[in-house]
Amino acid sequence: MITINLIGADALSTSRAADALSRIEQVQVRRTDTSDTAPPTAVWEDDHWLVDGVGAGVVVLVGGPEVATATGRGGRVLHDALQDGRLYRGVQRSGFPNLFVVRDREALSYVADALELMRVTEAVWVDVREAVQLETDRPRSTSDWPRVTERRRFPWQRARRIAQVGHAGHPRRDDLWFGYAEPGLLDAAWYGPAEIELPDGERITVQAQLTGAMQPTDGQYHWQGHIAAADGLKPGTKIVVHAGGTPAPGRVSELTPWGSLHITGAGQPPFPLDDLEVDIPAV
Repeated sequence: MITINLIGADALSTSRAADALSRIEQVQVRRTDTSDTAPPTAVWEDDHWLVDGVGAGVVVLVGGPEVATATGRGGRVLHDALQDGRLYRGVQRSGFPNLFVVRDREALSYVADALELMRVTEAVWVDVREAVQLETDRPRSTSDWPRVTERRRFPWQRARRIAQVGHAGHPRRDDLWFGYAEPGLLDAAWYGPAEIELPDGERITVQAQLTGAMQPTDGQYHWQGHIAAADGLKPGTKIVVHAGGTPAPGRVSELTPWGSLHITGAGQPPFPLDDLEVDIPAV
């Protein structure tokens, strides 16, 4: 069961968001109305949020980031982080796991999709990858600005300027990374030494914790996990992983907060899978 703490200054918007999110399975919604009070304080600590001292798995800021004072990983304050950059798809910011800013229905759909990804990967938190956040914060040239078109409903009506802008949409799984309460307690399908083949053909052996799950959105098996840091391995490196099964291509996604490296891949995993028994009823 995931506890979602909704924080908002507008009671109607917060109520609508609560109604939408409460339809998700295994979710408990709690509301914090800030219309007549000072913004609450939300602090990320030990893989969950503390909202004015009360624990919550997920925090949703309804209306904008200003409805609460949020302090994420490493003591970074959300307000300060947004002075230097943007929210990924207008909803999430790297370094603030399980915190979402909701301004419209598209953002609510994003939250629902992110929670579903957490469920299928059995993760306790989801965050935006640092490399993706850097790309989100990249200064845009004028060619990146929303295009403005002229449209007339009828010949005699004055043309209206319509900005063609995007919405939050769905989170891309490869743009996110998922965490577990403690790396050493990861419910791993493979826990032990793994051989990593580098692009130049060199092979190194590291300790690995790997797991995976079928992804319903694309029908593929997605695997991921942590490996010990080693020379020649850095975020973005393409690798081939040998872990007791069929060698599988993957890549190093980023350095984790624990100093290990997070790796991902899709398709046949590098570790053996348990046999699946299917009972076929007699006709």
